[in-house]
Amino acid sequence: MNQNQIITLNILLTSDIHGTVYPIHYQDNSPAEIGLAKISTLIKKERSQNKNVLLIDNGDFIQGTPFTYHYTTYEKDKKNPMSLLANYLQYDAAIIGNHEFNYGMDILNNAVTTANFPYLSANILDKNIKKPYFGKPYIIKQIESNIKIAILGVTTHYITNWEQSHHIKDLQFEDALETTKKWVSYIRKHEKPDLLVVAYHGGVERDLQTGVPTEVLTGENQGYAMCHEIEDIDILLTGHQHREIAHTMANGVTILQTGCNGHSVGKVKVTFEKTKHKWVKKESSPELLSVQGVEADQDALSLVADYEEKTQKWLDQPIGIIQGDMQISDAMQTRLHDHPFIEFINKIQMDIANVSISCTSLFHNTSPGFPEHVTMRDIVSNYIYP
Repeated sequence: MNQNQIITLNILLTSDIHGTVYPIHYQDNSPAEIGLAKISTLIKKERSQNKNVLLIDNGDFIQGTPFTYHYTTYEKDKKNPMSLLANYLQYDAAIIGNHEFNYGMDILNNAVTTANFPYLSANILDKNIKKPYFGKPYIIKQIESNIKIAILGVTTHYITNWEQSHHIKDLQFEDALETTKKWVSYIRKHEKPDLLVVAYHGGVERDLQTGVPTEVLTGENQGYAMCHEIEDIDILLTGHQHREIAHTMANGVTILQTGCNGHSVGKVKVTFEKTKHKWVKKESSPELLSVQGVEADQDALSLVADYEEKTQKWLDQPIGIIQGDMQISDAMQTRLHDHPFIEFINKIQMDIANVSISCTSLFHNTSPGFPEHVTMRDIVSNYIYP
């Protein structure tokens, strides 16, 4: 076949980065195979090999590490380091994730307005005017030979069950599935794209092969329903669940999900073939590109080095002294039996909240508890949701 009749597009996906930039574990600064700096290296490589590349972030980008917490708490008058990196990476579009709201609307609006690309979320409306709050529900991108790619953004509407009400008081969250049905129909009719991509900050609620529910069907995740109830979706980019998925459904819909914290970049290779003066999608193949062994992009790290230096100093500041042994040697035993660390947290919560009962959990298997001399780093090592 004449190669001029074949065009390849690579769609690259990041999702649930959660503020992870540096390839380290903040609890002890040990090396880790994670982070946006490593991802940047993979993105640069992909762009060097194909001029037709679209880069999309699928939400939960600006929140989640001591790095982002320190910025929003102490340096929010400066440029958001995550926005600096997003612009450096030259995203084509980003989707609003549920954790984007955690630091409040001022931080989120700043990230959106300083981005050199659109944030999409068709089902998050301005409560007063009933239109998408962040401006665009979808975008059209044109690649080689004027091939039209539609990218629709939607977000799990379950946010109202988690987020502080004053953070989202001006917003109305519409059902993600129903919104996707409406906009896919509209886009197919009015835009007539050669490829329609739905980028959904939400996951899949059923086994992709058997259709058996894998969770209580609350509406938090609707990816499976989107694939089966909505015609004309070519690619469904998912997130939120921190799963790794690269799968093509029996009905031809390609599904991708990239885990979290920058362990991998999602990639969908789409091949278009020209038939009767029209470009038609011939094939789409998904895969996950691991950052394992990939060198971090030093230019990306240099861009936000000042923010990181201040974060590290903040983490090392002493905040108290513990009497007794509150260190954790066995996470399972700590969960099964009484432990001084858990008792300490419960007593603090009871005192601060002025209640008679408290119940907390050990959030992570690597939670170390407290040494004698406690620093802020020890706090974030045990409570991993800054």
